[in-house]
Amino acid sequence: MTKQAGYILYEGLSKIDNKPIVVIATMKTTNRKTGDMVQTWIMRSDINPVEVSQSGSDVSICGTCPHRQSLGGDCYVNIGQAPLSIFKAYKRGRYHKLPFADYEAIFKGRAIRFGAYGDPVLIPFAIVQKLASIATKHTGYTHQWQDARFNEYKPYFMASADSPSEAGQALVNGWRYFRVSREAMPNNNEVECLSVTKSIACADCGLCNGASINDRAKSIVITAHGSRSNKNGVAI
Repeated sequence: MTKQAGYILYEGLSKIDNKPIVVIATMKTTNRKTGDMVQTWIMRSDINPVEVSQSGSDVSICGTCPHRQSLGGDCYVNIGQAPLSIFKAYKRGRYHKLPFADYEAIFKGRAIRFGAYGDPVLIPFAIVQKLASIATKHTGYTHQWQDARFNEYKPYFMASADSPSEAGQALVNGWRYFRVSREAMPNNNEVECLSVTKSIACADCGLCNGASINDRAKSIVITAHGSRSNKNGVAI
């Protein structure tokens, strides 16, 4: 099979507001922090991502995330770059729908990042389960962890926690979490992100993989940094 630059994994309706969305996996990245990972993008399929953000329609793909730029938040994603470029390529027909039966041929042996843009719980669970089973490592973060509809994603994704109190609630709800902090001092339940302490890329680390590997694994904390860090943003 000839490998392409990217593939459509899903076209359907958002589980948040029933608006049309698309999930696209791209095969290459220049993101040095994540390293060589397949990147998945969750976007509205009918409106370009810049307009989606400006109109507030990003609720379809980001849900309750307080970092949405449409809310004046600190999301680190430069929507006018990769998301817009991928959306335009999608509209030009550059990406083709990948049959479920071909996932192993394309993704086996790769590390996968769920949600380079958009919340990964909007990727159908069967797709997440399959990709995680064949990936060397995977990462994923969700702000929808307080919504019981998405509890089945606990084994695969981290709860995005914006405060120590949220982190504590995530643990109570059975999630490992990824917490952004100003002080960067891990508590007894946490380990500092290895990209900071040891310069290890996500593709080689894989600790942000939910609770599937080890239910006793510590959660992750990272110091706010990146181009929007004055708003508590973290570039991932």
